[in-house]
Amino acid sequence: MGTKCACYVETIGAPYIKKGNSVFNKLINLPAFFNPVWVMSIFNNLKKGRADLIIVRDLPLTIPAILVGKIFKVKVIFDMAECHPEIFRNYFKWNFTSLFIQNPVVARVVERFTIKNVDHIFVMCKESGERLVALGADTAKITVISNTTVIDPNRQETSAKKGKGDLRLIYTGLLTSLRGVDIVIKGVNTLKNDYNLDVKFDIIGVGVFADRLKRLVRELHLEDEVIFHGWVEHRNVERFIREADIGVLPLYNVSHYNVTLANKLFDYMACSKPIITSDVVSMARIVQESGCGLIYKDKNIDQFVECVLTLSNAQLRNELGENGRKAVNDKYNWDIDAMRMLDVVHSISKKESYGEG
Repeated sequence: MGTKCACYVETIGAPYIKKGNSVFNKLINLPAFFNPVWVMSIFNNLKKGRADLIIVRDLPLTIPAILVGKIFKVKVIFDMAECHPEIFRNYFKWNFTSLFIQNPVVARVVERFTIKNVDHIFVMCKESGERLVALGADTAKITVISNTTVIDPNRQETSAKKGKGDLRLIYTGLLTSLRGVDIVIKGVNTLKNDYNLDVKFDIIGVGVFADRLKRLVRELHLEDEVIFHGWVEHRNVERFIREADIGVLPLYNVSHYNVTLANKLFDYMACSKPIITSDVVSMARIVQESGCGLIYKDKNIDQFVECVLTLSNAQLRNELGENGRKAVNDKYNWDIDAMRMLDVVHSISKKESYGEG
């Protein structure tokens, strides 16, 4: 660790040609691996800049980057921030986009080609690396670079509220059908009506499922308990987290979420907030190993309610929150991940384990 990097790195983002909303314009900007605009953009960038290394972020750009990399004899790192085959499978619909652009079968073929032809792979978590190894990737070519948080020396520690008052839950992120926010809303309803517990639930984010969630809140008469804040700039999200007592990660246990990590996991931990998470494999593992929260079976409202009731104890919330903050300071922070990434960039042939230590 700590090696200085002297190479010139060409990081290619998806090129985009802006020529109105014509059908032709939409076609030439399709996020598909066979798009010739992308191939030419990467080719011209390498011809002009003579990069020592290409870091290609996410699957749709990998084939163009690999082909051009071979032409110029430039090594390629695949930064797999998301597992596209699993995303496409979990959200598949019978329409043009899913069949021709976001087809999980095609994505799996592209992925298998990619992992055999890139020089190194960055993955989000250990589980993602294990998945690629099962598909034939070389363990030594995989390094975990998580979406961890930056340690802020000016960040103030927070502690659980004492005495009477509402218990505030918070969720930050997209609002889609698989995020499990509906389970939390139903749990709040149970806590209010069956346990007479004063609970507030702050929802930070937007998404296609937002209207349905708002309708659920109205049907359950929870307008005073569930607050939709909409889109909030990331730099302002921490203020909401600090005002909360518990951070929730209610994602459904689907294949995509099992091989990724939510930014909010580390945001909650950094702010000393205890976490209630569903049994999504990757996030439940970190919560369990760090001793920073409780885990429930996804979609199980009764288990979720039990977790909230357990964390109504302020002392326990403090203990778990402190465990999370310590884990971020010691292990899950960007200083460590950035150094690990720079070591790979500096010496791409260096043998790296995909452990998170």
